[in-house]
Amino acid sequence: MLSVVTSVYRTAQFLEAFAARMDQAARACELENYEIIFVVDGSPDDAVAVLQDLKARYPAIRVIELSRNFGHHPALWCALEQARGELVFLADSDLETPPEILVELLANLTDDTDVTFAFQRERIGSLLGRWSSRAFWRLFSALAEVRVHPGMLTERLMRRRYVDAMLEMQEGTLFLAGMMAWVGFRQVPVAAIRTPRQGPPSYTWPHRAALALDAITSFSTVPMKLLFLAGAGLAGVAMLCGLILMAMKLIEP
Repeated sequence: MLSVVTSVYRTAQFLEAFAARMDQAARACELENYEIIFVVDGSPDDAVAVLQDLKARYPAIRVIELSRNFGHHPALWCALEQARGELVFLADSDLETPPEILVELLANLTDDTDVTFAFQRERIGSLLGRWSSRAFWRLFSALAEVRVHPGMLTERLMRRRYVDAMLEMQEGTLFLAGMMAWVGFRQVPVAAIRTPRQGPPSYTWPHRAALALDAITSFSTVPMKLLFLAGAGLAGVAMLCGLILMAMKLIEP
């Protein structure tokens, strides 16, 4: 059985095409026994209504509506927890990466491979977006204790044992790219071509900054060491100032 898992936030306009193309891709892979799990992450559009209509045409659709917007990674994690298939395909529902990448990912999933994941050689988007993304990944690579493949995308096809191992991680803060690399197993990259998203992005700059901070603090001890050194330095300066004041008092006539 194949489980397709995705999150929904401001992507109602893409859901019908996503479901249709996902159905075609699964059938092209001879995986007619499949489910599509949509986790609606507090989306302010009519995504739930759209999905309820789509369920009449695609009975394999399962809809999980979260009580509010928790964020992209927590929503995907929720979807992974609900997946029942021996193969799990993780994807974004905004169609930037074509759902048909499933065919290539499955073709590269050999008997001795646990995961195939999509990556892009050249990032798309605005100049500022591309620059900030490169800057973040360079900083993450320099500080983090795990290596993430450059250009890695959300889309990946995973065997059940890999998914189960990842779900056993007790992380308070979720940064999936780091967790997926840290858990190990045999992973194979597959090049993909993305297209720019139609409409406003779901990630605002404050969300991007918060995710970047969570990523670095979750997978690097450098920030904690810097805070310790800064605290120790301030304590040393305070102690020195105290000793100087005591000495001045003692030598006063």
